[in-house]
Order: sequence, then structure tokens, then C-alpha cells
Amino acid sequence: MRINRIFDMHDPVDRADLIRLKLRDAGFTAAQIAEELDVSRTTVGDVICSRRSSRRIRQFIADQVDHQVDVLWPRHRKNKNEELI
Repeated sequence: MRINRIFDMHDPVDRADLIRLKLRDAGFTAAQIAEELDVSRTTVGDVICSRRSSRRIRQFIADQVDHQVDVLWPRHRKNKNEELI
């Protein structure tokens, strides 16, 4: 799928939209990831939206979309409301 817009990876909404598009292109949904990793769909959604942080979930998502974790979730400009799990 060709993406015809520019995504700001420091904007949590843009970042989440891009991750979801890339997951869909790779044939995955948040529900499938949750089942595979034995976590709730809410937890996966929260990680995608940067409301929570899980290295395991982020790494799994990054592997599925063939990107580095730090590209999908840049370390600077961290969301101050982000909860660690």
C-alpha cells in the first residue's frame, strides 16, 4: 500500500496511525498481536498510542512491520502520561 501523506513520528496520533497502517499491510491487527503475546487488546492499543510502554510488544510490532523500535517510537519527546508495564 502506498501512503500519500507525511507522518510526524513525534506526534502520537500520527505515529499510531502509521503503525496501524503498517500492521494492516503486514496482515496483523491489534487483536492478533494481543492473542499472540497473551495480553489484552487494550494493552496493545495503549502501546501503539504510546500511553504505555512494553519492550516486548514494541519489539514484536517492529519485527512484523520490518522497522526498528526506535524509528516507530522515538525516545525523545516522551509522552509524560506514558505508563510503563
